[in-house]
Amino acid sequence: MESEIIVREYRTKDAKDILSNEYPWEASFGTIYKDLELKFISFLEGRPRKRFVAYSLKENVAVGTLQLDRITRNLWHSGGWFVSPSYRRRGIGSLLIEAVHDYLRIIAVKKVVANIELNNFPSIRTAVKAGWRFFSQAYYQCDAGIKEELHEAIFEGDNGITLTNFHKSSLDILYRIYKSCLIKEWRNFLEIDKDNFLERFFGYTRARGLLKLWVKNKVMVIKERGDIIGYVQYTLPLRKPMQKTVYLYLLPTSNAINILGKILNLLKMEGYEEASLVLTNKNRIFMEETADILQNSFHFKKAKFLVCYYLLK
Repeated sequence: MESEIIVREYRTKDAKDILSNEYPWEASFGTIYKDLELKFISFLEGRPRKRFVAYSLKENVAVGTLQLDRITRNLWHSGGWFVSPSYRRRGIGSLLIEAVHDYLRIIAVKKVVANIELNNFPSIRTAVKAGWRFFSQAYYQCDAGIKEELHEAIFEGDNGITLTNFHKSSLDILYRIYKSCLIKEWRNFLEIDKDNFLERFFGYTRARGLLKLWVKNKVMVIKERGDIIGYVQYTLPLRKPMQKTVYLYLLPTSNAINILGKILNLLKMEGYEEASLVLTNKNRIFMEETADILQNSFHFKKAKFLVCYYLLK
C-alpha cells in the first residue's frame, strides 16, 4: 500500500473527486446544501453520522469513501463503501475499514454491520480480509417504476388477498411472521425484538427523534382469505419523494403475484412513481421466486445483498 494514502473525515470539496469517479450513490452527498441537510436530519433524529475518505497526498484527490451511522449505542451501520476504479487493488478499502474499527473502538462501540451487493466482489474481498463475517441469509432489493397499466384486470381471481391498516391487536401475529422471515442470528446481533421490529431491518427503516413529528410509519397487513400472512412497512414523509422503499415480510404463499400487484397499486394510488421493494425470507426458494416475479411480471431490476458484521475487541 502506498504510504501517501491517508484516511480522514470527509469534506464537502471531496465530493467532486468521488462523484467524478463513478460513485453510485450520487444523491446522498455532493454539495454544501446536501451536507447541511444530512447534518440537520442527523440532528433531528439524534443519530450521529460520520463519513471518511481515503485521500492521496501525492495527487491531492479523494480516492475512496465510506459512511458510519449509529443504530444503537453499541451497534453502528457502515455503508457507501467505494474506492475509485483506478485506485483499486491497492489496499485502500482495507485502510478505510481499519479507520472504521479504530473510530468505533475509541467511542467504545462493540458491533458494526454492513450490506454488500452479491456481485460487489471488491467489497466482499475487503470485508473478508478485515475479518468480517456474513449472515447465512441474504435479501433482495428490487427497483422499478410503477407502471400505469397496473390495474385490477391483471389480478383476476386474487383468492381473497386484501391489504388492511395495521392495528396493535395484530402485533403478536406480525412479530411471529417477522421471526419466521429472519434468522435468529440476524435478529440477535442487530438487537431486534418485539419492541422495535416494526422499525428495523439492519438499520432503522423509519424516522427517530424529533423527525417523528414529520415522518410517519405505515404498516399494511396482508390477509389471505381473512388470515394474516404478512405485512409491508414504509414511511410517509411530509415532503413526498417520487420513489418509495417498502419492506415486505411474507409467509410462503402461491398468491405472491397478486400480493405484489396490490402493493404496487397501493403505492401508485398514493402518488409514487417508483418503488424499491426489500424482501427476505428463511425460505430461500420462496424468496428467489418472489424476486423473480418482481423481475419477470413487473419489470423490476433485482439485486441480491449480503449482510456482514464485525464484533470489535
